[in-house]
Amino acid sequence: MSPVELTAADTLGLPLLSLVLIVPIAFAVLALFAPDGVQVRRVALVGGVLELILASLPLFLIDRDHPGMQLVERHEWMPSLGVMAQLGVDGLSAPLLALTALITLGVIAVGAGPQQRMPQVWVGAIFTLETALMGVYTAQDLIFFFMFWEMTLIPLHLLTSIYGVGRERGFAANKLVMTMMVGGGVLLLAFLLLGETHRELTGQGFSFDPVKLQALDIPLSRQLLLFGLMLIGFGFKAPIFPFHSWMPGLLQEGSLGVGVLTVGFKLGVYGLIRFVLPLTPDAVVLAAPLLAVLGVSGLFYGALVALRQESLRRALAFGGLSHVGFALVGLASLNVQGVQGAVICLVNMALLSTGVFLLTGFVWLRTRTSELHQLGGLWLTMPKMSTFFVLLSVAGLGLPGTSGFIGEHLVLLGAARANPAWALLLALGAALGAAWTWRLFQSVIFGRPQGDAATATDLRPRELLCVALLAALTLGGGLAPGPLLALTRAPVEAITARLDEAQQRAEARQGEWLVSIGVINDDLPTQN
Repeated sequence: MSPVELTAADTLGLPLLSLVLIVPIAFAVLALFAPDGVQVRRVALVGGVLELILASLPLFLIDRDHPGMQLVERHEWMPSLGVMAQLGVDGLSAPLLALTALITLGVIAVGAGPQQRMPQVWVGAIFTLETALMGVYTAQDLIFFFMFWEMTLIPLHLLTSIYGVGRERGFAANKLVMTMMVGGGVLLLAFLLLGETHRELTGQGFSFDPVKLQALDIPLSRQLLLFGLMLIGFGFKAPIFPFHSWMPGLLQEGSLGVGVLTVGFKLGVYGLIRFVLPLTPDAVVLAAPLLAVLGVSGLFYGALVALRQESLRRALAFGGLSHVGFALVGLASLNVQGVQGAVICLVNMALLSTGVFLLTGFVWLRTRTSELHQLGGLWLTMPKMSTFFVLLSVAGLGLPGTSGFIGEHLVLLGAARANPAWALLLALGAALGAAWTWRLFQSVIFGRPQGDAATATDLRPRELLCVALLAALTLGGGLAPGPLLALTRAPVEAITARLDEAQQRAEARQGEWLVSIGVINDDLPTQN
């Protein structure tokens, strides 16, 4: 066992993370046997609340100054192949666990009940998706992680094809699965190659433990290959431009639950931070300009296309692509400010994007449309909804006093340190973000009510409670960012320390190359 890890037995005395994975699946099974929608709702709410309690405990149990994995659990799975059922959590994943549980509970609170078609299947799919998300954030073995990574596809397909709202929902669901299978195949190839690399360099067999893999001195050529494969694999799910083609259709055709849990939780960005940066640091240093180009391209492309959309859902989909591009530039900066800013942006997307998409779903439930020309004037008919829509949207633009400001400010600082031109491009991209957001305000919030929007009712109490909690966290994170910054600081510093070492090696290689071609003469006498 690595000395940088703290086990669950030492910290708590019980397998907390295993319970976090088991509870949603257990309640998914219970929901399938519930006799009617009322009982399904009760089962779902109990399971959602219990999961929220369990998933929030790591926030209070982990040592914020400890950079390694904590609450670690190891269970034998396939030892002959070097695969372990290994779980752990740190300052990067702990806030995402809690937010996943909170947002899933919100989706259940507003979606589960007798009004839902086949509520047993719907709740079962939501809980299965929650288990998969929790597994992605806690799995500390690459193959075990990959199992949960692919597990997300089953409930997403069901929720889209059965409960989607558009005529093309079946096509959108199939496109999602086919696209993700391509990305998943590339990612699995990278993971298997990492296991083989461990066998080659140590002679001790396969291992998919990230801690053991980080200890290897992987050749640069192999790192570049691994980096390329993982960038493609994670890029599909982030999504990173140009691997985003599945997302607009899914958010346009999918159900409220699919939209909220897809647009908010950027698993691909998490994978880049968790695995790509620490496992292939030398390749990341060389490819940092490529990451920046992809990020800036996605930032501008997403904002420009969002500006031209006539559907609220599609505009938010492309706006999410723009936000991912912003975070990617933070990772490309290779410094503490930029990487921590990207982590905070990841948390903010879970807060802000899900909040805005929840509100979009509430509007659709009342008007049966997301087309901008059929909306308008909701400030008059839905003032509470409009207030939260504006608040969460401007927070996503980095409004001071909100959590969005903290992440974007750190990314801008990190980008300015790495390359001032990147910071300038980010600022221009943020201006485009303000432009497409203002267009949504004009089309949806202001103006004269159109069609069913003229008679739409405002938020119901349970809907109001869901978005109010997200808004409170947004304001709390902006006015008092210290706890989140302290929580994420240690693991970010551990990652950037590896990147700093890789930068020093890159500079040494560059110096050796310049000497070899005669640009620098290392035989010149040194002056004292």
